[in-house]
Amino acid sequence: MRPSRGYGCRPMPSARALNLERRAPTGRRIPARGGPGAPPGFARDAGRSYGDPLTGNALVHAENLDAMRRLARAGFEARFRCVYLDPPFNSGRRFDEYDDALSPEAWGSMMRERIDAARALLADDGALCVEIDDTELGPLQCILDEAMGRAQRVSTVTVVRSAATGHKAVNRGPVNVTDFLLVYARDRARWRCNALVRQRAGYDDAYGTWLDNPGDPPERWRFAPLVAQARRALGAGATRARRGRALGRRPRGARRALRAAPLRGGEPRGAGPHRPLAP
Repeated sequence: MRPSRGYGCRPMPSARALNLERRAPTGRRIPARGGPGAPPGFARDAGRSYGDPLTGNALVHAENLDAMRRLARAGFEARFRCVYLDPPFNSGRRFDEYDDALSPEAWGSMMRERIDAARALLADDGALCVEIDDTELGPLQCILDEAMGRAQRVSTVTVVRSAATGHKAVNRGPVNVTDFLLVYARDRARWRCNALVRQRAGYDDAYGTWLDNPGDPPERWRFAPLVAQARRALGAGATRARRGRALGRRPRGARRALRAAPLRGGEPRGAGPHRPLAP
């Protein structure tokens, strides 16, 4: 996290790494040492820093709850335009770095503390983004609604992180291939999205591919053009319109006719639910 006047992630020309102050076992504060530019409660780590030691960019190495609370006490309240949290998903596993198998109550308490600390750092036009999978999606959204306010919910973004292919394609039952990004504004009326447009390089050929033998082992799968499969299924002499219906398309002329032809009640056909055209 860093105070900023703009959205987005850009390479930083220089950065200063900060460590939190340490305390002796008796509770006595050990003074922060390490150079100029460190806010109260932090010490500059020269070994992890590069570039201008007085730069406005900073990377904090610390436990996140303690770091956010110290940032607030150091004068950084309401100065961040964006806070992003990537918490443990509570997947039931244990890692060297953290425990990912907490009880629902303990996990919820941990998240509420950090969300409250992050909210204190947000500017009035800032936003909080929290990534999660479906394990704790519902409880997290309830916590965020309570802490940030239901009216401040901006969006739930679906992030596709894998595909139901390979070993996932032969597993029985639902397959999780997504994470979710919960986005909340500090003040929805003042928040503005910095919209970005990403153009695709071209058509994805995978959408026009047919798998001939899905029951065989993956190394023996055979792929064919989807249009060729439609020809085989309907016959070589099938019309273009009929092949289009087999692929889920309606002829353009039929769409125009559906819009133009009135029903008995005067409602244009196609204004409501309609039946698929027969081949």
